[in-house]
Amino acid sequence: MLTYSFVIALYALLGLFTMFVGMIRSRMLYWRRRGIAHDQPAFLLGNLRSLAITRQLAVALRKTYAKYKHRDGPFCGFYLLINPVALVTDLELARNILIRDFRKFDGRGLYHNKRDDAFSANLWSLEGDAWRALRRKLSPIFTTGKTQSTIPLVSKIGEQLKQTFAKQQSTDAELEVQDLLERYTTDVFANSVLGLECNSLEKPNTEFRTVIQSFGSKQRSSLAIALMQCLPKLAQRCRLTQTRREVRNFYCRLVGDTILQREENNIKCNDLMSALIDLKNTREDEHKLTIDEIIANSALFFSAGYETSSATLTFALYELALNLKTQSKLRKEITETLEKHDGRLTSESLNEMRYLDMVIAGKKSK
Repeated sequence: MLTYSFVIALYALLGLFTMFVGMIRSRMLYWRRRGIAHDQPAFLLGNLRSLAITRQLAVALRKTYAKYKHRDGPFCGFYLLINPVALVTDLELARNILIRDFRKFDGRGLYHNKRDDAFSANLWSLEGDAWRALRRKLSPIFTTGKTQSTIPLVSKIGEQLKQTFAKQQSTDAELEVQDLLERYTTDVFANSVLGLECNSLEKPNTEFRTVIQSFGSKQRSSLAIALMQCLPKLAQRCRLTQTRREVRNFYCRLVGDTILQREENNIKCNDLMSALIDLKNTREDEHKLTIDEIIANSALFFSAGYETSSATLTFALYELALNLKTQSKLRKEITETLEKHDGRLTSESLNEMRYLDMVIAGKKSK
């Protein structure tokens, strides 16, 4: 009897496995059935070479884009593991998707789990009506006046960067520019977004910077990331989160203490955190933010800015070191512009630095 039950169970498992393989293979025929150009996908991995999505996705997309850009059709097929996705190769189609037909394409396909990870319920990850509601709430902080009000904070950290450079010049020690600029942008965004005085330029190993670095270095396993990407509902049931618990706890405590201190002492600052707190206490339900929404989106604004900005500045300084003529021309523009504005960095003086904008954007002058 036991042997008979074992055989039945084995056949059942074999049947389930066969069904699973058949479903996957059928999914891998999505673009072929529709006659859309695409590369032949590998079983389970699609057009990737491994489950390490975050490390190779950009390379795979760039390669596929270059291959199909000048062929017939405004897009080609791509398989992100077992998920068929359309890779747009036509500028006009991209413009229609992002602007005219945006309501039909507001899903970004990004994993979020609001129940277990408040960080993931942010403006970048949410979709549909949830995204629209949050976008309406946050719209008041994206005005020109709000962003310009942070310029004095950026200028203050810039003075601290000059002092750090001056100290380095007095020694023969080698300067790690990327690390220095990461500390600079950490201070800038911590100050202007979170209202925190991190002082990473003077003290590189502060608790805040240590946690931020661990956030980037301690990522989830490739299998967990693949599950969140391909089977998000199952990942949510398994309570998978993108952000590690220790990082969430530290950041929630940090932001919570900041909000509590400012509300108890009626502290107002020209930073993003004050604008978020104002939205939390507003009487307009359309723009009223919860604590979780403040935590999630302030973390998003910080993480989206500090590393990308430091990388851009690092590459810009490297290119300037190789091109002395460009360096001299840029220095002249900055010096002359600041002299016109009494040495103050303002929105007006920044707008006048056209060559600086070209250097940061990597454009060549005509």
